[in-house]
Amino acid sequence: MIKLKYLLFVYLMLILTACVSAPDKKENPYLLERAESYMASGVEYYQHYEYLSARAQFTKALYEYQGFNYVAGIARCRLNLAKLAIALGEYDEADKNLKLARQIIDDNKLSELTILADIMSSSMAIQLKNYASALAYLEPYLSDMNAVKNRDAAIYIAVILNRVRVAFGLGDEQKKWMDRFYQAIDKNDPGYRARWLRFQAELASLNNEYADSERWLMQALELYRQQANPKGVSSALQALGAIKLKKQDWHGAADDYENALLASFKIKDKSTVLEILDVLSGLYLKLDKTVNKKKVDHLKSVITEKNKNLWYVMPVPGI
Repeated sequence: MIKLKYLLFVYLMLILTACVSAPDKKENPYLLERAESYMASGVEYYQHYEYLSARAQFTKALYEYQGFNYVAGIARCRLNLAKLAIALGEYDEADKNLKLARQIIDDNKLSELTILADIMSSSMAIQLKNYASALAYLEPYLSDMNAVKNRDAAIYIAVILNRVRVAFGLGDEQKKWMDRFYQAIDKNDPGYRARWLRFQAELASLNNEYADSERWLMQALELYRQQANPKGVSSALQALGAIKLKKQDWHGAADDYENALLASFKIKDKSTVLEILDVLSGLYLKLDKTVNKKKVDHLKSVITEKNKNLWYVMPVPGI
């Protein structure tokens, strides 16, 4: 028998167990178990960066929950679909699902889910570089972090992690929040360790300590490779490429961004792919690689077309 699970995920694949109790299985055991099976399958796909398969499973779970009006399950599905859309760089879709989730949460007094919606909203605001908005979503929890920590350690870390990201975005108190993050995490967890190394590298780069920054990033990159984490690999490679850009190492930067593109393209992270293509277009112009520039410019035009289905089935490009 499939083990019943209600799972949510937050930033960096933090899988959180649901807080709202399930209805009595005697009422509708088959439909309930099927919905939970779809939900658990979606989380597993998400953990393995199979985002499109995860979306299909979460959508199936949503339909099942709607079939017997289990509002807590519907809210969780909407939150999971929002998180997935953020990972895919589809911010309009994420915003739509977050609004629907918040409406259900408010109408049915599912206040225990509000913090998850706020963390996701802050993550999306950070991606869009709207740091003041991101901070506003986090502030209610920053004032009483002990309460958050006592409730759920993973949620506590997610709040602090986003606060570090906001600190870098605003250019203020980076070290303070980095220290809080370091104190909160399990130092033996490779995902947390890699994220900490990237923060270290970012701070070093701000201080023009590029050798240290590259050293931290190479350590993070190796951890991400060991975890087979394409999202982390892409982030580390982009940061390495950015340092090479500052040093005017155009060839080295192009290599890093090309490899980052492959990682982001594989998981269909649309917003990141478009950002990388913009950088590569400029690099190929500097390097007088006309053919390569035409390829990335054409690729960008295809990706930005209204036909989403074309983007989803496009193979990883060869540049």
